[in-house]
Amino acid sequence: DIRYWVVLRLKDTVIQYLIQYFFLFYPISPNGLTQILGKHKAYFPLTSSLSEFENNNLFQKIGNSYFFKTTQNEINYWYDLNDEISGHYWEALMQDNSFSNDEERMLHFIDVILKGARWPDIQDYASDASKKSLLTTSINLIEREQDIIGVEDEFSKCFLDQHLGSSHYGFQSNKPIPEEPFDDTDDILDRYRQLQHISSKYQSNIFYVQESRKDLAFLVRLVVLLDKEYDTVDIDSKSEQVHYHNIKKLLRSGLENPYLIWEVVHFIKQNRPEVIPYLLIETDLSALGFDMLDKTKFEIDNRKAKHILRKQFLSDGLILLLNSYLRAQAIDKTKTAHLVFQLFQKITKEKVYSISHIRLVEERRLLITEREDLEEQLLGILETSNLNGGFVGGSSKQSFLYHIFPELILELENHRSKSKYLNGVIGLSFIKLDALCWLSRFLLIADCTLPQKTFVSFKTTISLSFVTCYLEKIEQNKVIKREFYSSELIESLPSWSVQNEVLVTLDWLSPITIAYESGNLNDFLNPRFTLKNTDDKYDKHNCFQANKIRTHLFILLLILKAIQKQKNYSKQAFTLDVKKTVELTIVSLLKRYAQEGLAHNQNILDQEYDRQHFRTIESELLPFIIEMGDVFEDKSALFDQLVNTENIVQLLYICSHSETEGIKESVIKRIYKLDIPSFLNKQIWRPEITYVVTELSKIPELQSKAKIALNEWNKLTSKRKIERETEKEIFEAQLMQAYYANDEYGIQSLKEPESGYIIHNEFKPKDHKQFFIGLIRYKNEPETAYQIFNNLTNKYPKYATFALNRFGAKVELALKNEKREQFLEGINEWLEYEKTCPLTVLETVADKTNYNKLTVFLNLEDKDSFNMLYEELDQVRRLSPDMVKLRVQMLVKYELINEARMVVANALSFHKALNQNAFEFLTELESKISKSNPVEEIKTAINKLSTDTKNSMDSVIPLQYEDNFGKKMANEIIIASRRFLTNPKAYNPNADEDDYSSIIKQILENKLSTFGFHINDQP
Repeated sequence: DIRYWVVLRLKDTVIQYLIQYFFLFYPISPNGLTQILGKHKAYFPLTSSLSEFENNNLFQKIGNSYFFKTTQNEINYWYDLNDEISGHYWEALMQDNSFSNDEERMLHFIDVILKGARWPDIQDYASDASKKSLLTTSINLIEREQDIIGVEDEFSKCFLDQHLGSSHYGFQSNKPIPEEPFDDTDDILDRYRQLQHISSKYQSNIFYVQESRKDLAFLVRLVVLLDKEYDTVDIDSKSEQVHYHNIKKLLRSGLENPYLIWEVVHFIKQNRPEVIPYLLIETDLSALGFDMLDKTKFEIDNRKAKHILRKQFLSDGLILLLNSYLRAQAIDKTKTAHLVFQLFQKITKEKVYSISHIRLVEERRLLITEREDLEEQLLGILETSNLNGGFVGGSSKQSFLYHIFPELILELENHRSKSKYLNGVIGLSFIKLDALCWLSRFLLIADCTLPQKTFVSFKTTISLSFVTCYLEKIEQNKVIKREFYSSELIESLPSWSVQNEVLVTLDWLSPITIAYESGNLNDFLNPRFTLKNTDDKYDKHNCFQANKIRTHLFILLLILKAIQKQKNYSKQAFTLDVKKTVELTIVSLLKRYAQEGLAHNQNILDQEYDRQHFRTIESELLPFIIEMGDVFEDKSALFDQLVNTENIVQLLYICSHSETEGIKESVIKRIYKLDIPSFLNKQIWRPEITYVVTELSKIPELQSKAKIALNEWNKLTSKRKIERETEKEIFEAQLMQAYYANDEYGIQSLKEPESGYIIHNEFKPKDHKQFFIGLIRYKNEPETAYQIFNNLTNKYPKYATFALNRFGAKVELALKNEKREQFLEGINEWLEYEKTCPLTVLETVADKTNYNKLTVFLNLEDKDSFNMLYEELDQVRRLSPDMVKLRVQMLVKYELINEARMVVANALSFHKALNQNAFEFLTELESKISKSNPVEEIKTAINKLSTDTKNSMDSVIPLQYEDNFGKKMANEIIIASRRFLTNPKAYNPNADEDDYSSIIKQILENKLSTFGFHINDQP
């Protein structure tokens, strides 16, 4: 067999001849080749003949000689067997005394074996003596190499390598070689990051593609492959046990020879990752080791298992690093602070990467969840690691972070991010702010035994550092940039670049909490923005300032959202004070920078800023402002600014995003008074026009305006190109108008879009019509509606809205027939759908799904499931009129009247805004509660409250009630309670808080006992 001829080690002259001819590509005479094959055939009778070798292109005859071909034959022997052959060749060279020393022998060896594309792994085919010789010789040659010594010219030498690509960086446009200086450092990871920074500016290959250093790279690879895990070396005349001594030696020499760090790290990751744990226990190599550990790949298909394994892997590595580092009796605080910051940057590195390019929402959710889980685990290890390390008995119980806290803050303050390109783009110092947020949170939640004075000092220091770091960038108005054509450095107006999706990942509330305690909050809330008065809407200075203001406003909204989540370390009185202060700042910003007709001619909420193409969801401020505005302490102050506009798009945004009934009513009334055609004719951006038409069609009270908008759109589109997506949106608007008119024939007769829906499995126009027909039949013909939505769900399973409507139709049918089994069928069918639907898709219909679930639990009298789901809702959702109605029904069913009062009272307070009242019907029943014996009427009214379900065209608010008395009943109890509490001093002028509770209980008990209700004891 031909393969055996090469694989098996031959004896005597046969192996010598083959090695010589194989590697040196010497010509072989026909007689010589015949003799070699004859001797070989004596050992291996099945050896092929010379003619067969020629046919397989193993031997090629040129002139009167044969040449041995390794890569151009039918079997690529060199690719498969170069490891074995190279090992045998080095063994043969070791017996060759023609070389004066091993260095000369190694250079000859490299010259021969590197002629192929694949580098051999010879460690398994060389004797221990040969391995030792290879290792020692490689180290000696590397140390004598002059080309890699020094850092000043390292980039220039690499830049001029002619194998960097067809562009030849060094000779582009006859420009001089750019300068890429290395900063002074005594930290190996910092040096490696400098290399990475430079590499990223040049397609990430400037250090990889160095043909002139190919031989050197092979020697470095040999050191990595051959260095021993356990060895004994002489250090200061003492024999010491070491691990991978030569690898560590090369890494340390990389401070002055940067190329060595690059290559050693590369070959460790590629060939010997088992070296990494031994780097973690070295004080000066630990940070680099963890950086490499983080890049270790896991060949596992199961995503969840892969994440769990990676998290455990990095956790174990970090624990090993910290315990090894901190076990010293006295640690260098400055260097330890530097290490902590390096680790923090590595742990949180993924935060700075945008994931908006990932199309699948579920994939984005999983990435964020995994990132947050890993970050929480690793930062928790940093926070809980004790001084002296876990290996030392009786170690300190105090986190080592307190021991280095001043040095750590100083490390952050001195950190300067290096700009990749001097192009004038600036942004917030994200890494520093993130680290300061983390340390602020650490101070707030950690169990600290420090003296109070020291602890307060830490808070003051970090607060000042955070505010200074933030203001330094948000108030920066000049930058040094490189002029493109001349390459000269000039002072210029910066460009502002901050991604809101990245800002979302920071814990802004923690430093704000400390800033409030330290008296620095107002400085943070009120940066200096300077806009000039001008008629030029696109003035560069003002646009730059406007973008910074938008960033600041977004951060303030994030702080409000964090407060709303009620962090466990926050005190109610404190959060309310901070919340009001932040809200006032937001209102002030909107008043100064979000109105039409201002002197500086900037509106940070107009379409150019807020609704441009290719922006992420987080980039839109208006929906976020409305969302948080619903939980403002003073909603009127905010919405007075937003509603006081003639911009119909902005008003429709408020109507579609606000959960406050009073505000929505006010917006609808304002829109009704506006001139729709005039507004549309002034718009130059088609999405704004389309948005007006489609959103008006979704509001029952504005259907007359929707028809006007649609007619106007038809006039405008005759002059403009109609895009496919626009045509689809207008078609849907027409369907919605027919739906609200309850016109099933109108839906059937609508002309379908001419362009068609060409994407595979996309929602077809005929099915779109069926969808709205199902909605029309939803209440009165739930049987046929169910069949329509069931067919659509089976045909388009990725659309959760169809499954939602199927669920609702089934529950409507159960309500109509009063059949318990149909309630169970409906919810079980939905729960089965939930198992197959991505969480991010389910979230799009969560509000209506939850309403339908609660309706089922109410009718099944499943109190526990009802309460569990209701308590999972956020405050805004719990206080929607629909949810309040269901909650009151459940509470009254179990005679929890006092709790029912509290629910409706909170809802009343929430939905009052802009002098509107979403629950006007409640006040109409105030007198009825005082009837001498209204208990039967009250109970009957509660039982008669209409129970509806939600489909995709229903808003969770408002509700359309069928029973005038029932829809007002729930709040009557609250109004009565309010009346009792209007003047509590009248009952007992000297009473305290406990007395008031008793008085309230007694009054309510006396008042309602005749109605058949009782009041439970309050906690």
